[in-house]
Parts: sequence; C-alpha cells; structure tokens
Amino acid sequence: MPFDIQKCAGPNILALEPYRDYKDDGTNILLDANENAYGPGLDLSKDGKLSNGTGSSIDIDLLGLNRYPDPHQHELKQKLIDLRNTHVHTSKNLTPENLFVGVGSDEAIDALM
Repeated sequence: MPFDIQKCAGPNILALEPYRDYKDDGTNILLDANENAYGPGLDLSKDGKLSNGTGSSIDIDLLGLNRYPDPHQHELKQKLIDLRNTHVHTSKNLTPENLFVGVGSDEAIDALM
C-alpha cells in the first residue's frame, strides 16, 4: 500500500503553506534569502531618487536594491545577445534562450541538476 500523507498528518499540518526558496515570483520579501524588508539604507524620496543627491545618468532602481535580481535576467540577456549578434565573427544568431546568466553559483548548480 502506498504512503498517504493525508492519513498521517493532521489538518493543521496539511493547511500549511509550502516553503518557497529564493526563486520566488518577486512579489514577496524573502528574509530567509537575506533580503532586506526595509529597503536600502539610503535617503530616498518616495519615487526612489536620492533626496540629497544630484541627477545621475545611470538608471538604477534604488528602491529595489534590497531584493535579489530577476533570476531570469531577460533584459540583461537581450542586451548581451544584441552585443553578440553583430555578425562580425559568425553569421549565427543567438537568442536569450541560448544564454545562461546566474546571480550566484548556487543558482547555476541548481540549474544544472
């Protein structure tokens, strides 16, 4: 007879939400992944600009500094592909699906397994 968790665990255990790891959907702050629930330690206005700073030509989401980057890295992959697909060295075209970008070795190892 196969194991049946429904017969072994009480309703309070069965009602628990399963654990989510750092590969979350991006809508929650994951304290177990060392994300900061309070945002960066910078003096920012409500629109995410430095309150006492001058304008910068670099476009950075300062309010998002407390979160890990998008694990899929669609925008970064597309920019790298655009740089690569100049056809100087080869006529082949790469797509973002041909490229792996990770935010750490754990993510790369998980993807390989």
